[in-house]
Amino acid sequence: MANTNELLDLRNKIITDTKQLALTGQGDPQERLQVIMEMIKGGDSNPELFTAAYDLIAKIPADDDRLQESLNLLFEVDQALGREEGGDQVQVQGGNA
Repeated sequence: MANTNELLDLRNKIITDTKQLALTGQGDPQERLQVIMEMIKGGDSNPELFTAAYDLIAKIPADDDRLQESLNLLFEVDQALGREEGGDQVQVQGGNA
């Protein structure tokens, strides 16, 4: 059985490498977006990840896919804002439809 510290070190290396590939890699934008969204859902509220997700959404060719991913990202932004506010509900403002 591996040492806990060794596994934690390996875990951190994997996270760092994966984040770097997702942020700067040349792979498919939707696949990179999914990796970034999983990191965000896992609690990494680094603004760099949110910005990268937003930028990758713009590269998705299909309008319906862009719309769904935009809503997913908006939900995660609201969740992150709620965590920063101590769990309070976030008031979302928007224009009239």
